[in-house]
Amino acid sequence: MNKTKITELLKAKGMEYDENSDTWYGTVSGLGMRLVESIDSKNYDIVVSVTNGSLPDKQSMNEIASKESTITRATVRQYNVSFTVKRSFTDKAFLENIETAISDLPVLLKNAGWNDCCEVSGRRDNLVFCMVGGEVLLLCDEEYGKAESTIKNRSYSKSEKSENVITGIVGALLGSFIGLIAIVLIGQLGYVSIFAGIIMGVCTVKGYALLGGKLSKKGALLSVLIMFAMTYAAAILDTCVYIIRQDSKAMAYLEELIPLIAKAIFTDSNSMIEFIKLLAFTLIGAIPAMVGIFRGEKLSVMAYKLKEVRQDDGYGF
Repeated sequence: MNKTKITELLKAKGMEYDENSDTWYGTVSGLGMRLVESIDSKNYDIVVSVTNGSLPDKQSMNEIASKESTITRATVRQYNVSFTVKRSFTDKAFLENIETAISDLPVLLKNAGWNDCCEVSGRRDNLVFCMVGGEVLLLCDEEYGKAESTIKNRSYSKSEKSENVITGIVGALLGSFIGLIAIVLIGQLGYVSIFAGIIMGVCTVKGYALLGGKLSKKGALLSVLIMFAMTYAAAILDTCVYIIRQDSKAMAYLEELIPLIAKAIFTDSNSMIEFIKLLAFTLIGAIPAMVGIFRGEKLSVMAYKLKEVRQDDGYGF
């Protein structure tokens, strides 16, 4: 789905786009709403925080969802309710579903006695859309102040926390070992799999970040070096296992086989092509993982106000 088209569509409804959180937000017909990608990244959810004096219940929200054909289901979490927009075969039809759902939901909710509120406390005064730790929330001023204070403390803790390169390397090695096993197992089926390469890339980077405490540029470089070295080892092991499977007697000559296989990877054109493909696949997994970690670190210490929620009672924008 083209996000520019969604932005253009929702701008006409009074909603804006926050690039950091990848969320559209705004007040439509007197109700604060957000549009976010669903967890599976295949659909979009319209998120509202509502109260009628008490917490929203699943039965009531499902009844409202059933009245709108462009909505497939409702998910309730405290004051938050996520309405999943019905997916269509074409982007054009899906955009129409989003537009219809955004327009009709406020009317359905208000007619049923539901109004927007702070998603933490349920209060209805001084509501503001804010970005906290990478997520757009609808909070009252008091709860935003608490969230901002938490973020500031987190930022201070992260700045004080040092990277442990040694444990990071251990984590990268452990992660890369998982990738090595995946490469060999899939390789025995006769494939150079992008899936196995992605496992190698992701596990190596995540392993470093997990045990190293954080991922710096130095940590990223070390992870790539370990990833490439272990991919090379996996290619050698994969060939060894294949030869032994063909002739079990070759096991006795394994000591002599390994140097020959290691050399052949760079001298035999077919072997080199397969190895380069495998390295490329590991990068396909590693680069997004690194970008995700760096972005997550940045967003986790960000907090700012976006827009106050209008307190009008009208149904039209």
